[in-house]
Amino acid sequence: MNIVKKLFGLFRDDDYEVGMHLYNAHLYREAIEKFESVILRKTSLSSLHHNLAQFYCGYAHRNLGIMLFVVGNYAGALEEFQKALKGSQNPHEVHHLMGICQNNLGDFENAVLTFSTILKIDPNSLPTKLRLGISLHNLKMWDKSVALYSTILAQKPKYADVHFRLGLALLGQGKAEPAAEAFRTAVKINPNYIEAHIKLGLTQAYLADFDGALASFTSILDRHPDFPDIYYAMGIAQAASGRIPDALAAFEKALEINPSYKDAKIKLGILHCHQGNYETAAACLREAGSIDPADPNLQLAISAVTCIMERPVNAKNVPDELTRLFGGGKPLDQAIRNFNTHLKIKPDLSAVLAIIKEFSEENTALCEMLIPVVHEYVKEQPNYPDTHNTLGSIYLKLNKLIRAEESFREALRINPEYLKARVNLFNTLKLMNKDKEAAEQGAFIIEKNVSYPDVYCNTGEVLMNLDRHKEALAHIEEAIRLRPHYSKAHYLKARIMAGNGRHEDAIQAYEACLASYPADDLGDKAREALNMIKQRL
Repeated sequence: MNIVKKLFGLFRDDDYEVGMHLYNAHLYREAIEKFESVILRKTSLSSLHHNLAQFYCGYAHRNLGIMLFVVGNYAGALEEFQKALKGSQNPHEVHHLMGICQNNLGDFENAVLTFSTILKIDPNSLPTKLRLGISLHNLKMWDKSVALYSTILAQKPKYADVHFRLGLALLGQGKAEPAAEAFRTAVKINPNYIEAHIKLGLTQAYLADFDGALASFTSILDRHPDFPDIYYAMGIAQAASGRIPDALAAFEKALEINPSYKDAKIKLGILHCHQGNYETAAACLREAGSIDPADPNLQLAISAVTCIMERPVNAKNVPDELTRLFGGGKPLDQAIRNFNTHLKIKPDLSAVLAIIKEFSEENTALCEMLIPVVHEYVKEQPNYPDTHNTLGSIYLKLNKLIRAEESFREALRINPEYLKARVNLFNTLKLMNKDKEAAEQGAFIIEKNVSYPDVYCNTGEVLMNLDRHKEALAHIEEAIRLRPHYSKAHYLKARIMAGNGRHEDAIQAYEACLASYPADDLGDKAREALNMIKQRL
């Protein structure tokens, strides 16, 4: 037995052992209680358990925080992350999630401080810069937000979400025309970016370019005909252009898809009221009231329309009064103003996923817990490719390859240019031994002129399995060029060389593999193959 294990066994701590059992069972609250009892009674004989209890207590707070974060309990998650910082071995990731919680809770000042702290450690983190920009945006610091987004785009001009955020910030500055151009660029980069299409269409309508707005809405409806928000936005634009029958039809279509769409019911009620259809208006507003009984403005609106029906002489000013109750001004102006209300950072599943990937294999139970939560995100945002990619990545972690493949393919159906999902699909197909399909995905990725040595190496491997050795060798050598000490690529090159009878080149490649510190199993294979070649020679 190892001497450390002997010493550790001499001073057993029942609370610590129970705490570890609870921690491994993902019962983090109960584990924290046990670890804290160990920490409170530190003695010279229990210092080892004390230090370990502190370490695992920090991780328990962190994991509990992640679970609360994913289900949208930002206040509870923030509290756990703050406690986790005391024992965290990686405060960067904890600060990152804390900043998101602070932003989503409306504590924008502290969110800015938290993201700025991360950038001091990692000045080149583009995701952190983007989230800092959102928090600055929420503080109405438009100039700083625009400057930050412009800095990001100087490095990553094809980042559709940054162009989208830039458009919102430009609207905050009152610059509608450049905002429309920013939304237009986001749409060009990602034609399936629904929110960018909606914001572009409404901004075009705000600029009185109603034909352009209709074209923007129509182009995205061709791809996503069952997305109610598009019809809702189209209804606002058409009402602003005076096309009342078309606006009524658009709001009706939004409600056909989602009968609980309260805002569409309200807009429909206001339009009917403007048209003098008071009974229909009252019915629409009552239905909206049944969706949200706590909305005081709805109750006032219902009373106003009922009063008109009882005494028509009061009808003259009621449509304008209804508009005032629901935000004031014209619906289109109100929609533009609402672009820049509290912007949440959501769903931000990628940040959670990055942490989940670090979990050891015995922590897969946490991934199982997250699957129903991510499914809810998918239901809420079925056309958001990142949610499908995240779901697929969790299935991949759990080795549920068929479901992983389905999720990655759905992400790519929504956005064919989503390289992260493409790489994930490629890796999944490779694991499933679908070499021909994997080779096709690898070729697609490589055509994008990316510098991913793993993609080149793994594409080479599947091409080897398909007996396309000349193509395989070209990809493997490119992987080596990108990463000279890539042990797996050297090993695969050696196999091709040996198969072609080029024994000296094979020996050189195997030796390069062994010199690149391969994993134990790969190193054993390389040594065995190298010895066999040398014996033959």
